[in-house]
Amino acid sequence: MQLGAQPDILVVDVFYSDKAGHAPLPTRLMAGGSILKHMHNLSDEDLCARWIENSYCQLFCVEEFFRHQLTFDRSSLTRWRQRMGEERLAALDPGEPGGRDAHRRGQAR
Repeated sequence: MQLGAQPDILVVDVFYSDKAGHAPLPTRLMAGGSILKHMHNLSDEDLCARWIENSYCQLFCVEEFFRHQLTFDRSSLTRWRQRMGEERLAALDPGEPGGRDAHRRGQAR
């Protein structure tokens, strides 16, 4: 199955790296979760509940198989957003002034 308009995850892949410690979660999982949270105006807790119940959410986050448990901790979403910062998170939203379209035109940093 292929999504109609896939987000430009490569924009985020360039910036996201984890420091020493626990192995980083896949960028596509975390970016997909952030996009779903923004699209549906969900709290982290609501996003996690929806992710478990909804195979489409899991597919959007590039899971290959339906999972009955979270593959990440809810607090991972908060830490990932803090590491990314507002400007980089805006690159995931094509409707934002600094979003994906601005990045492709060379206007975003």
